[in-house]
Amino acid sequence: MTTEFLNSTAPELRFAPDDTGVISGYAATWGRPDSFGDIWVKGCFAASLEQHRAAGTRPLLLWAHDPANPIGVWESFVEDATGLKVEGRLVLDATAGRDAFALLKAGAVDGLSVGFRTVKATALPKGGRRVEAVSLIEVSLVARPSQGAARVTSVRSESQAAGLAAYLRLAAERLKG
Repeated sequence: MTTEFLNSTAPELRFAPDDTGVISGYAATWGRPDSFGDIWVKGCFAASLEQHRAAGTRPLLLWAHDPANPIGVWESFVEDATGLKVEGRLVLDATAGRDAFALLKAGAVDGLSVGFRTVKATALPKGGRRVEAVSLIEVSLVARPSQGAARVTSVRSESQAAGLAAYLRLAAERLKG
């Protein structure tokens, strides 16, 4: 194995401690029924997200749909080919944010669930609805999401990043010989 890459001008890997508590995932996915039989349609969040942007607001990041228990702030919402992708930051200076972070890191909780008001939906023949437009109020971290694919996919942790950085430094030192 060659060690050329160790002396190259390739970009450095850096882990920023201020990324701690950043979470991302899918709050809803297209075309899959939830436990109520509702099926989300791509574009159903677009008007609501635009209204939030125009008003300078954003949907809340709550624990289990409890408006008295915010745990962080959502920083981005994107409707992509899979669903409504979200990224936010847990408030680690608050007990609820630290607790949520600990549960996420342990794998005890990883569900996401949307709190919304229906604007437009069509009843489906076998029950449930085809949800075409909603007013998005909040996205909660939950133990059991209504839609099985609505999950946190990434949790950034300073300790995980520090551990990986230490491992990479050790590997580089060993490769140098």
